[in-house]
Amino acid sequence: MQEASIEVQKIVDNIRKIVKEKSTTVAFSGGLDSTVVLNLAKRALGEEKLTATNVDFGLFTYNKARKNIQAISRSLQIKLIIISGESEQVTIMRGGPDCNLCTRKVKLGLIKKKFKKWQKKLQLVRWLE
Repeated sequence: MQEASIEVQKIVDNIRKIVKEKSTTVAFSGGLDSTVVLNLAKRALGEEKLTATNVDFGLFTYNKARKNIQAISRSLQIKLIIISGESEQVTIMRGGPDCNLCTRKVKLGLIKKKFKKWQKKLQLVRWLE
């Protein structure tokens, strides 16, 4: 258990080192991976410098998923931004389901586009890749 605590602290320290004093966003699906990342980022930065960003696919998103996303961000006291990705998802679905394309183009693509616009205006957001 001690080793796990040490690893967690290394990750938290690394997030602080990379982000420094800037604010950042976590692409947040509400799944296990992004929830862990959101928790680690909160430990590193605090909720005031952190935003969770979710891409909602409209008809392609389960209501239970929406409720989980909102409940998790609320319980962590982290601001949640929701971006619509329904039209992009419809375009991808015309060629058949493609989870990798969906994640790369729609989820991360829309989040990058949104925050790069804001970054130019506000000089607040640091993009972690």
